[in-house]
Amino acid sequence: MLMEDLGPSAREADDLDGVAAAVILHGTRTAPSLPVLGQERLRALPARALEHLERLRKADRWKEADDVEDAFDRIAQAAEARSAGATLEPFGWAHSEFHPTSLHIGERGWRLLDFARAFTGPGLLDLASWHGTIDPPHPVRLRVFLEQYVTAGGTPDALAPRGGLTAENWALGWHRMWAVEWFMEQSVRWIDDPATDPAYIKAVRRDLTDVLHLLEI
Repeated sequence: MLMEDLGPSAREADDLDGVAAAVILHGTRTAPSLPVLGQERLRALPARALEHLERLRKADRWKEADDVEDAFDRIAQAAEARSAGATLEPFGWAHSEFHPTSLHIGERGWRLLDFARAFTGPGLLDLASWHGTIDPPHPVRLRVFLEQYVTAGGTPDALAPRGGLTAENWALGWHRMWAVEWFMEQSVRWIDDPATDPAYIKAVRRDLTDVLHLLEI
């Protein structure tokens, strides 16, 4: 492992810092070794989440989550249509955890950190992740962010509708579905602790409500 001491942060990253970093990231040639999240894999996310849920139930966990299963079924049925446009630009290097805390701004400029879950895929998922998933999704705020991205040199296709939805709703909906599948996999593989199930179930229910609304399912 190679490490560099970047020194203390001079300030927190703001939205203009975020769009500047995203434009450069999305314009960088992607690495061949990165996994690819195209339309086929994107629309498979609800089915993958269902598989995780089945494993949890076989372990006598998540027994009172029929509503979660129903939501995954509904999203899976609509996924082919709603995932259309996944490979529209920006499509390439995606950070996947693109938050202000991943952008270090110091005396010698800025550095984008934490590429542990990077992939080749829709750059809109990065832009949708910037404001986090704790607060309710805010399509108008993301639309402004997308417009700032285009003004900063990002592709105008970032504003293009896809999957029968506005760019901002598509991005927020699929980013939350991507996060939900990750939560489910964590529950099965890395965390694998029944004591954490109530917190994960609460988060999954919250995000699935947003997915159904944003993707208009």
